[in-house]
Amino acid sequence: TNDFLIDKPVFSKIADSFWKFIKGSELIMHNAEFDIGFLDYEFSICNIGPVKSNCKILDTLKLAIKIHPGQRNSIDKLCKRYNIDKRHVHGALLDAEILSE
Repeated sequence: TNDFLIDKPVFSKIADSFWKFIKGSELIMHNAEFDIGFLDYEFSICNIGPVKSNCKILDTLKLAIKIHPGQRNSIDKLCKRYNIDKRHVHGALLDAEILSE
């Protein structure tokens, strides 16, 4: 929400430190191309990037499609399929916790 973001820095202020933080890491994302598009755009404004030049990407959506072809593989559907409790509202931190399970 806007209220949540009001006191947060803009991306350009944290881009260098975030780039260093993820350098050499394996990023685990569901539908990674969607998120990578936003990150690459923001990094490009700061003359940094692209993300794939700095770290490896594991796309859990692509992995789920290989394991469960022809099925719906959203995070919600995977939670139901694997009996993962998802009582909280959808959000990036919750998604990260769910993907780790």
